[in-house]
Amino acid sequence: MRETINFAAESKLHTAVFAIATPYPGIELYRQAEEKGFNVERQFSTVGKVSVNMSAVSDEILSNLRTMAFRKFYFNPVRCWRLFVRVPSKLVLIKNFIEVVRVALFKKELYG
Repeated sequence: MRETINFAAESKLHTAVFAIATPYPGIELYRQAEEKGFNVERQFSTVGKVSVNMSAVSDEILSNLRTMAFRKFYFNPVRCWRLFVRVPSKLVLIKNFIEVVRVALFKKELYG
């Protein structure tokens, strides 16, 4: 997970979303979760919350890594400048940056 975060942070990508996989009905991950005895019938959340954690790390660690990823990626001054220069709608850019701050600093759900 940390390698993925570092890869994204070191890339020249303008945007990235760091989501936690959710096993939705009809996909292989859903079947695997059912086989392992997870309660997959509960309501699904947004990309920011763990609904069924099938990893070897705790929900808290996943959440912390996601927060770190947003901080490391979006709080890079060079990336911020590149986005500011290239995005034509500064209002949209500011709204999206506020959303990233909500996620990265206050652990809120993305667009929640």
